[in-house]
Amino acid sequence: MGTVENPFVPGTATEPPHLAGREEQRDIISETLRLIAKPLVGGCLERSPLTPIKIVGPRGAGKTTLLGMAEVEARQQGIHVVNIARLRNLNPDSDIINGLLDGMDIREHALLWLNAFYQFSLSIFTARRKHYEKRTITRVLQQLLRRKPVLLLLDEAMHYDVASLGDLLQACQQMIMQKRPLAVMMAGTPALDGRLHQADASFINRCQQMYINQLSDEAVRDALRKPLLDNGVAPVAEEAIDLMASWTDNYPYFVQLAGRTVWRAMRKDKRNEVDLALAQGAEAAMQEERQGYYHSVYEKIADADALDYASQIVAIVEGADPPLPPEEVAAELAATNDGMSSEEARKIFNLLLDNSLVWFTNDAEVRAAIPSFFQYFKARRKRKKT
Repeated sequence: MGTVENPFVPGTATEPPHLAGREEQRDIISETLRLIAKPLVGGCLERSPLTPIKIVGPRGAGKTTLLGMAEVEARQQGIHVVNIARLRNLNPDSDIINGLLDGMDIREHALLWLNAFYQFSLSIFTARRKHYEKRTITRVLQQLLRRKPVLLLLDEAMHYDVASLGDLLQACQQMIMQKRPLAVMMAGTPALDGRLHQADASFINRCQQMYINQLSDEAVRDALRKPLLDNGVAPVAEEAIDLMASWTDNYPYFVQLAGRTVWRAMRKDKRNEVDLALAQGAEAAMQEERQGYYHSVYEKIADADALDYASQIVAIVEGADPPLPPEEVAAELAATNDGMSSEEARKIFNLLLDNSLVWFTNDAEVRAAIPSFFQYFKARRKRKKT
C-alpha cells in the first residue's frame, strides 16, 4: 500500500473520495454555475441567472460536501467564491463584505470609505444602522458583479442573524433580477426553513430546493467500492461490500465511517485486498464508531429536554401505517399530551426533526432519519427506566 492515505473522510466539511448518489443535485449546481460564467455585456448576463439553491438535510447527509464541490467547480471557471459560515451583521467589517472586497482590485477598494462613513453614521443615526448595512451589501455586490461572476456559499444558514439574512437575500434577489452574474447556495438543517420564514424573504419559496438524506443502495456500494479500487486495492469482494453497506443505513456519514474502518483494518493486516473475512473483523470497530455517533445525537435531544417527546414520536412513527405526514405526527403528539396546543406540538416535532431523530421523504412521509438510531434510543431509554 505504500504511503497511500486513507481515502475515506467522515466528518463535517470533508470531501469524500467519491461523491455518489447526488447526480441530480450536482447537475443543478453545475448548470447554475455555467450560466453565471457566461460573457457579460455591460456588466450583465444575456439571461437571468437561476434562483438561489437551498440544501436541507440532517447532519451528516452531505450538505457541506455539495457546497465544497460547488466551490471547486466555480473556481475552475474563474468565479469569485465567498464562503460564509456565520452572519451576524452586514457592516463593512463583516466576513461577507471582506470576502467580496477580496475579489476587487486596488481601485475598487475605494469602496472601503463606506466603513468610515458607516462608523460616523452610527454615532449620529444609530437607529439607521440596518439601512446603511443594506446599502453597503448592495453597493459592494453591484461593484463586483459588473465585471466578474460571484458564488455566495451560505453554510449553517439556520444560525444567521435573521435581519441580516433577510437583507442579504433581498440584495441578492435584486442582483439576480438585474441579470448580474450571481449564484447563491445556502445549506442547513430543517431549521433553515423556519429561519427563512422569519427573514421575510418570500421569494425564497421559489428557489431551487434540495432535500437530501439517505443514499440509494447502489450509490452506497459505489461510494464504498470505487475509492478502494481507485487506490490500488484489489480484489475487493462484493460480499465484503455488501456487509459494509449493511452497517450504513444508507447514511452518507456512516458510509465514510465504514470505508475508513475497513481501510484501517486492511492497513493493520498489511494487506492490499478486501475480502469478507477482513470486513467481518472490522465490524466491531464500526459498531463502536456508530455508538459514539448515536450518543451525540441522543445528548442533543437530552440537552433540548425533549427525550420524553422523542420517545412518543418514535412510537408514533413505528406504529403508523405509511405514509405518515408531518401534520399527523404533530396531531398525535398533541393528543398524547393533555393541554399541548397544535402549535407547541409542531415546534417539538420541528425540534426533533432538526436534531436528526426523524426525517421526511419528498412526498412528506415521516420516517426515522437514521433507522438504527431508533433501536439505540429505545434501548437507552429502557435502561434509564430500569
